Amino acid sequence: MAEDTSSMDSAGYELLTQLLVDRISQGAPVTTTRLEHNVVLPGRASPHQIDILWEFTTQAGTAHRIIFECKHRTGALEQNDMLAFKGAVDEVGHESI
Repeated sequence: MAEDTSSMDSAGYELLTQLLVDRISQGAPVTTTRLEHNVVLPGRASPHQIDILWEFTTQAGTAHRIIFECKHRTGALEQNDMLAFKGAVDEVGHESI
């Protein structure tokens, strides 16, 4: 897949990420239970908007949740971006799948 992402807006970049995750999931030994774009998950203190949410179950029956924060930029991520993402992960991680 040779996509030119230079003219893509944020939502388009998020949807491309969702497509890539879907293709990865099809080749993985997992059963996808949820793959959604622009999801709001409850957190301990407040809800959090998640760009891409992928929930799946392994062949052993273990449930997993992966969240994606999509950043379409040319420069490096700032430390504040990473801390904000970690905060969201910690907040929504309290809820069992």
